Amino acid sequence: YQLDGADTVPCGTPLEMQLAVTTVQGTFMLDIELLTCELSQTTPIQIPDVGPATPYPSALDVTGFGTSVTDIDVRLNGVTHTEPDDLDLLLVGPTGETARIMSDVGGTSDVTGVDLTLDDQAPASIDNTAALVSGTFRPTNSGSGDAFAAPAPAPSGNVYLSAFNGTDPNGTWSLYVVDDLATDLGEIAGGWSLVIETGAPPPPLPDCPDDCRDPGTI
Repeated sequence: YQLDGADTVPCGTPLEMQLAVTTVQGTFMLDIELLTCELSQTTPIQIPDVGPATPYPSALDVTGFGTSVTDIDVRLNGVTHTEPDDLDLLLVGPTGETARIMSDVGGTSDVTGVDLTLDDQAPASIDNTAALVSGTFRPTNSGSGDAFAAPAPAPSGNVYLSAFNGTDPNGTWSLYVVDDLATDLGEIAGGWSLVIETGAPPPPLPDCPDDCRDPGTI
């Protein structure tokens, strides 16, 4: 199910729902609190021919959400580069978790103004050799050994955004962008966005009363 709030609802407003689950033993009520919101850092990220981008990191402050991430996506707005395969992107959450969400993929062809959404549930990864195109893809890393200069933490080995599930999203998120090979350069002209969903996990169902049990299975 999808519940969309009106444009007048401020980002950070909890949406509360009650779900009725009906079984042969009766009806159970589950209270669910969800919050989904997109927050953006629109400052362009300038990518040199080699080394860390500017700013490094690009920071996005998040406040007003619940305390447990249930899903998160990243949008990269207006990627231009003369060899996207040079790019390494490391996302760091407020509690220190990391994910190398895009690295050494996207081919060697020039691209301009590509809009990417990185979503664990996307049907496909970013192609390692074909030209980078706009669309929704799974976070993708090809190869290993990419270095991120301080103040970036050492990558944990995580690639998927599920690394942040269960963590508190409130605080500063940092996106570290590095060009790992000389000559080619570019920018992320429109900055980047986080689409965050939070909510407490649903409570367990109440115990089944004695009279609803099948004595043949006890």
